[in-house]
Amino acid sequence: MSWIIIFACLFGLIMIYFNQYKVQSRNQRIKVKAVKPMVESFDTKQPVAKRNDGLNWKRPKLDYKEIADVFNKAETFYSKKDYENAKKTYINVLTLHPLHPGANNKLGLIYLKEGRASKAEVIFRKLVEIKPHEAVYYSNLGLALYSLGHKLEAKQAYTRAIKLDPKKDSRFLSLGQVCVDLKHWKPAINAFSKALELNPKNDKLYFYIADLLIKVQAYNEAMAFMKTYLNMNPYSKEAKDKIREIKIKSGASPLNVDPRAELKKDPLDL
Repeated sequence: MSWIIIFACLFGLIMIYFNQYKVQSRNQRIKVKAVKPMVESFDTKQPVAKRNDGLNWKRPKLDYKEIADVFNKAETFYSKKDYENAKKTYINVLTLHPLHPGANNKLGLIYLKEGRASKAEVIFRKLVEIKPHEAVYYSNLGLALYSLGHKLEAKQAYTRAIKLDPKKDSRFLSLGQVCVDLKHWKPAINAFSKALELNPKNDKLYFYIADLLIKVQAYNEAMAFMKTYLNMNPYSKEAKDKIREIKIKSGASPLNVDPRAELKKDPLDL
C-alpha cells in the first residue's frame, strides 16, 4: 500500500514538472513570435555629436598682417621681373592662405611665362570657382587654354570675361585672335570692331578688319573702313594700296573712274 502512495506522489510531481515545462515552452514560443524585424533607426546621438563638433570647429586663424607682408614682398619681386623669387614668395603666401586670389593669379601668370600652361590652367580654373564674377580670371584662363591649343574653350573663357567686363579692348583683341584661328570670321570682325571702338588709336585694327571683310567678300564695308582711315591719314600709302586691292577684288576698277562708264560716252565728247 505504501508503494502505491509513493508511486502516486512521484507521478504527481512528474506531472507538475511536465505542466510547468509546457507552460514555459509556450511562453518562450510566444516571445519568439512577438519579436518583429528591427528597423535600423537613425542614431540621433552620433550625428548630433558630429553636428556639435562642426559647430564648435573653428577655422585656423589667419595672420592677415603676415600674409600681406609676404604678398607685398612677392609683388616687389614680380614688379622687378624677378619671377623666380616672386614665384617662391607667392607660394609662401599660399602656404599661409591657400585661397589667396592675388597670389594664385600671379603664380598662374608666372607659370605661363615659364611655358607651364597646364599648371596655369589648374590655378585659373580654381580662381574662377572662387571668384566667379571676376573677369580677369576668366581672361587669364582663356590665355592658358589658348597656350595649350584649346582654342574653342579659350573663346568661351574670353567671351565670359567680356560679359563680366566689356570695357577692356585687350579682351576683344584676344577674342578676335582666337576667332581668326578658329576661322570664325564674323565673330572675329565683331570682336576687332569693338576693340577699335574702345581704342580708336589702334590704327592696325582698320587693316585687320578690312582684311577680314575682304575674306567674307564684304567689300563695301571694307572700303568704308579704309576710307575712314584715309580721311584721318590722307597721306597713308598703305591705306591707298588697300583701297586699290579692295577695288580689284570686288571687280571694280582700281582707277578713279569706271571704264564701263567711259565706254558708254559719245566719242564726240572725248
